[in-house]
Amino acid sequence: MTARHPMATDAGIAVAVAAANVPQTVGADVAAGGWLWFAAVHLPLLWRRRAPTAALWTVLALVAAAWFAGPGGLTYPVVVALAAVYAAARFRPWKRWWAGVAALEAAFVAAALQGDLGRTDLVALSFALAAVALSGTALRSHYAHRADLAERDRQRAGLALAAERNRIAAELHDIISHNMAVMVALADGAGLTAADSPKRAAETLGTIADTGRQCLDEMHRLVTVLRGDETDSETTLAPQPGVDQLDELLERVGDTGLRVRLERGGTPVRCGAGLSLTVYRLVQEALTNTLAHAGPSASATVRLEYGEGHIDLRVTDRGGRPPGPAPHGRGRGLTGMAERAAAYGGRLEAGPLPDGGWEVRTRLLIVDRRSA
Repeated sequence: MTARHPMATDAGIAVAVAAANVPQTVGADVAAGGWLWFAAVHLPLLWRRRAPTAALWTVLALVAAAWFAGPGGLTYPVVVALAAVYAAARFRPWKRWWAGVAALEAAFVAAALQGDLGRTDLVALSFALAAVALSGTALRSHYAHRADLAERDRQRAGLALAAERNRIAAELHDIISHNMAVMVALADGAGLTAADSPKRAAETLGTIADTGRQCLDEMHRLVTVLRGDETDSETTLAPQPGVDQLDELLERVGDTGLRVRLERGGTPVRCGAGLSLTVYRLVQEALTNTLAHAGPSASATVRLEYGEGHIDLRVTDRGGRPPGPAPHGRGRGLTGMAERAAAYGGRLEAGPLPDGGWEVRTRLLIVDRRSA
């Protein structure tokens, strides 16, 4: 009710404070004028949330007027003043209401000096004033802290969402660019062999179709994850590729005519799914660049060297690419590769070889590794 109907809540609080003061007011046997003071003093509590500082000063002014001009025996103005102090401390910083608290305490001291309040009453009222002010301040700090935590959670959620979108964008880039490069290379080969070897050309066209279907399946899986569509379909539950699928990747690339081999060194270790996927995508993107830039009669070597707590990855191609500066790419391939490598403590290095060809290399750190 507080969040949806604040005005109704404030009205209820004003009525509750007034109801608590009714017995004292009745006991004071005040006339009709006293009840008008009673209503006037409680009325500003209706704005305790929307304008707590103004409500506090209005209550203090009415309390002062009631003490000087109201009927004798009235005690309810003190309770209303404490309620107004609490509201100001609850909804506003201390710089906005400390002067009102000081004025009310000064009034208590003045009443005690004039003999209207005993020493015990002065101490009790002073402690009550400090208690309500500190209580309101503590509650305000509590809710402000909760609001800060909620805002931080929203910011973290936004950053996580942005990171996930970037990850999916990188995945889509790798999937589409690689499969399209393979399909283009296969289509070129089919065109060259169609006249002399129709059967081989037909087989190549079948491979193109299989590659396209695989690309669509991977894209569908990523889009399903992005949309949060939790189904039990085989496509959705298909695992991400990794180091164990490198042989299949090289076989598909080899179907294009590129001579490629995989070399492993050291003692193989099992690594997490994220690192395994990173190795796969780095090899995939490097071979995609080879297909796009190395030219005809090219060859490539993928080297995985397992070390103590790391994997050294090296992809080297030889063939049609002459030595020289890096080709002007149209995408974000090397940038995406560098970001993937950096996630596992790697620094991607890519460049031409002195005697022709191109090499991509990096060292990736293994976390919580286990022997294979």
